[in-house]
Amino acid sequence: MKNEILKIDKELPTVKKTELPSGHPLNDLTCRMLIAEAIKAREKAYAPYSGFKVGAALMSAGKKIIIGCNIENSAFSPTICAERVAFSKAISDGVLESDKSFVGIAVVGGKDANVSKEKGFADYTTPCGVCLQFMSEFVDAENFFVISAKSESDYWIYTLKDLMPFAFKYKK
Repeated sequence: MKNEILKIDKELPTVKKTELPSGHPLNDLTCRMLIAEAIKAREKAYAPYSGFKVGAALMSAGKKIIIGCNIENSAFSPTICAERVAFSKAISDGVLESDKSFVGIAVVGGKDANVSKEKGFADYTTPCGVCLQFMSEFVDAENFFVISAKSESDYWIYTLKDLMPFAFKYKK
């Protein structure tokens, strides 16, 4: 039996930019504000192994902003992503209990060499599968928005459901 490369003969589906619902706490101004906070958070990242620094800024329904950055570890599996840091901080500080929900998170990332002040980041960064699953535990996936940004003016918005349509949910 030969090892053969599978060929995909049709295009994979692409996720399109989501429009924010009218009256939602996130709008262009709050998206830009979250992106700016994520950019600041990225500067605090500890990424000596990959050099890929990520910043995240999470907004609660009460409009509190909680930031996180990735923290690498030489053993790799203890590494924690920026998004999980932000959620963990928010939950341990009682934000979920007081504000009842979260509305969105902005994520930026890249290697320092690929970041310019004029153009921002070279590419959009989205949360990894572990982070998407982690977030799905605490939010309504259809009404929680993920902002993936290159800069404060160049960003895409997805629902968590767009990015993780089949999140695992434990049913008692």
